[in-house]
Amino acid sequence: MGQQEQKVDKWKTVYNAVRAALDFRVANLASQQQRIANVLFANGLIFGFLGASAGVFFDAKVPKWPTSILYVASMCFLALGLVAAVAALWPLIDPLGDTQLEEQEKSGQNKPEERFFLEPDSILKVGRGVSEEELLKKLSNSIVENVAYSKHIATFKFRRRLIRAQLIFIVSGVLLLFPALIGRLFVT
Repeated sequence: MGQQEQKVDKWKTVYNAVRAALDFRVANLASQQQRIANVLFANGLIFGFLGASAGVFFDAKVPKWPTSILYVASMCFLALGLVAAVAALWPLIDPLGDTQLEEQEKSGQNKPEERFFLEPDSILKVGRGVSEEELLKKLSNSIVENVAYSKHIATFKFRRRLIRAQLIFIVSGVLLLFPALIGRLFVT
């Protein structure tokens, strides 16, 4: 095996490792987003059912304290859970749109390498003019630049904090609902 073949094999390995790391991060973000959406759906159902039963808690026969007050507090916590979920689902990773990137490249804020591996035309064009080793180097560097630009880890950590907040709000809302329901049963 010649020297050139060893370099190409090395860069194939590097490219595959870099690409696998990117795919792993993207899969984690997608999985996290799906979990947020699932909890958001469940929270929305609870919120909807409680909203539909508001008349039970605001009946004239029911004392305001503790039943109605606990019910309102429960609804507030569930609403905060919905807000946390929507904030967690807010798109934070730039899709590397052409217009925005071109403006950033002109101002020196962005490098064209960040999106190279996402542009089939560019890959084909560059691939025709350089060796396999050079193309693999350029693709690997492009992925690394894109990961740095996209800030996947920061987004992942931010969403994780919001997921925790979402779950705390939902649990608090449900825990406040139990005494409200129990109080409602003793009143009637």
